[in-house]
Amino acid sequence: MSGGDAIYISELSTQFGDGFGTRITATVKYPGEPPSELYFEYDATFSKLSNPGDPFLLCLLHRAMALGLDLKIDGHVHPRLLSNLEWIVELWVHWKPERYRSIQIQAETGSSESINQADETAVLLYSGGVDSTHALLQYAENKMGRRSVTLSRALIIKGADVALNNSELWPTTVANAKAILSRFDVPLSIVKTNAREYCGDWEDSHGCVLAACAWPWQQFHNKLIFAGSVEPDFFAVAWGSHPISDPWLSLPNFEIITDTVTLSRADKIRRLCEYPDIVSKLRYCYSQKRGELNCGRCRKCVITQLTILAAGGTAETPAMSRILALVKGPSWVWWQAREAIALAKNNGNHRNLSIRLLRLISFLDLKH
Repeated sequence: MSGGDAIYISELSTQFGDGFGTRITATVKYPGEPPSELYFEYDATFSKLSNPGDPFLLCLLHRAMALGLDLKIDGHVHPRLLSNLEWIVELWVHWKPERYRSIQIQAETGSSESINQADETAVLLYSGGVDSTHALLQYAENKMGRRSVTLSRALIIKGADVALNNSELWPTTVANAKAILSRFDVPLSIVKTNAREYCGDWEDSHGCVLAACAWPWQQFHNKLIFAGSVEPDFFAVAWGSHPISDPWLSLPNFEIITDTVTLSRADKIRRLCEYPDIVSKLRYCYSQKRGELNCGRCRKCVITQLTILAAGGTAETPAMSRILALVKGPSWVWWQAREAIALAKNNGNHRNLSIRLLRLISFLDLKH
């Protein structure tokens, strides 16, 4: 491959400031395009950071595979990560050969020495949604058996589920997250990043980006909790955070773990409905309307609200037109609809008008 057929990552830098704790930046150069800055900004100070190329390599991996461009980074990368990313490249080329191509990664092999200064503690990637709040309950209430670990911190990302320019929704999201976490005495830290501008397809790349955002916290914790988001019946479906690929994002002293790989979304919502004050603060909307925590109109809102009602919880009842619109939804909508129907039946809520309507259109839609 010629020298120009690569994405270059250079000028890696770490700054400390009054308006933020730590800011990590790199210059990214695509062939034929002007350079631009990829950054991560934290509200904490990290004094011992080795292998600064790690997060930038993670963020650009899927974009490079999609473009068929090698990645060249002027910086040190952990040797374990370099090895594991070869597995991840092979996996995604296998999963989506029509989208991704095999690439080479050129980097300076960094140090394998641990910078961890803490005991057995974990940081949880937290969005304020169903999956991550269920993970919070599992670890905060010691429901993980021998897999239990002390949950010392949660991390929320501005620029991931909530766009950087959505200044109306962000304060509400953070306030609700803090309210939920405070119930379990778990502090919240914030990272701000423009990684979504660089990572490519979000559904495919978000696992790598989440690991990148949490990367500096290996100084204080030795485990990173990913909320399980792939149900067993969908293990064959390619997804950015997946039980197959997530472990390969681990470092020797910063292990990625998940709360569950066996529970359905309906199972999680049923558990969360034991805490009505928590359910009222969940954010599960796709639309990201200005200032709206949950729009109540998108497919994810409608099916989540129906599942909460099926579990006996309190939620806004979706308009009939919105429920009927689910008939045109993708397969995941119908899978969750069936789970909601089963949950309603088990809880004696199957006579609820919304659930009856959902059940009716599930029979009418022969595609699924």
